[in-house]
This record gives sequence, C-alpha cells and structure tokens, in this order.
Amino acid sequence: MDGTIDYYRVLAALSDLYISLYCFDMNNDTAEAIKSNRFIDMWSAEYEGARDKTLSVIRNIATEEYLDAMMKFCDISTLNERMADTRIITQEFCGKLNGWCRVAFIEVDRNADMSLHHVIMIVECINQR
Repeated sequence: MDGTIDYYRVLAALSDLYISLYCFDMNNDTAEAIKSNRFIDMWSAEYEGARDKTLSVIRNIATEEYLDAMMKFCDISTLNERMADTRIITQEFCGKLNGWCRVAFIEVDRNADMSLHHVIMIVECINQR
C-alpha cells in the first residue's frame, strides 16, 4: 500500500451503517446510488429524475401515519430553502419494512450562487436506539 486513501472505499465502508445512501446532483436532478437495495431499485425504476424516484420510494416505505410528513421532507425540490442555513436536516419515521428509520440530507457542496449542488441522502434503521 502506498499510503494514499481510497475515498471511494472509505465511503463504501461507511455505507454499511445505512439502509441506503445516495448522492444527488441538484443541478441535473440525478442521483447516484452508493448503497441501494432491490426494493428501492424496483420502486424507482419507472421514474425519471431524482425527485420523482425519491418520492416514489417514500410512498412505498413510509407507513400511512408518516407518509405526508415524509413526502414533504423528501421533496428535494425544496432543499435549497430548507437547508439555506444548515448543512444537515433529519427526519424520523416508521417504515413498512425496517421499522423506525431516520432520513438525513447532508450538503456536500454548493454552486457559486450558494444553491445546493451535491447532497447526500441517507436512510438508517434506528430501531435499536
């Protein structure tokens, strides 16, 4: 080993903590999966754009009691406004498959006009907490 850090491997190792981990390019409405699963892939397959794919997944995973709140929270078209003064926002909900979960949006970087460019979305199971 030459002493350099392979940051992709570091990110892949960190992804083991989460149910899913995506990086959104807000400029292009695209998402790159760092960690996904077959359900997420299935529920998002027929949609174009990161926003529509994300909302489709939320419709399928959030229990009825949390659906409206999670649809609003996961609408990435409103992230610029909601994250204007913060780098991280989180929301907890009860999911149909994994029980209690936490979703977080984390700022990676911003454009010259200070709008969000890249944002990471993570979903973690918090049942044991």
